[in-house]
Amino acid sequence: PFELLEITATKQGFRLAFTAPVDAASFSAESVAVKSWTYDHHSSYGCPPRDTRPHAVTAFALAADGLSAEVTIADLELCRVYELDCVGVRSAKGGAELLHGVGYYTRNRAPE
Repeated sequence: PFELLEITATKQGFRLAFTAPVDAASFSAESVAVKSWTYDHHSSYGCPPRDTRPHAVTAFALAADGLSAEVTIADLELCRVYELDCVGVRSAKGGAELLHGVGYYTRNRAPE
């Protein structure tokens, strides 16, 4: 199936890997909806998310083979959970939508 395979951190955002090549015409800055939130850190377990906010994708680059893309995100911070929702991204072969296009990344430190 056409899936979002992996999310890794970059200095200015994230690298998204896919299980099959992406149709370049279906991938743009608007193709990745990003929001983040944090949690209160305390000794008892659990709390609701707080300080949820959207983030703009300020740049994007699809790899030549279509299997990965890098997205630059505005206002990146550490100690936040990022949700990346790949809306409207389709496969290069057959135009299939992603079966599961939402991924999460807890950004606790920035890559060097």
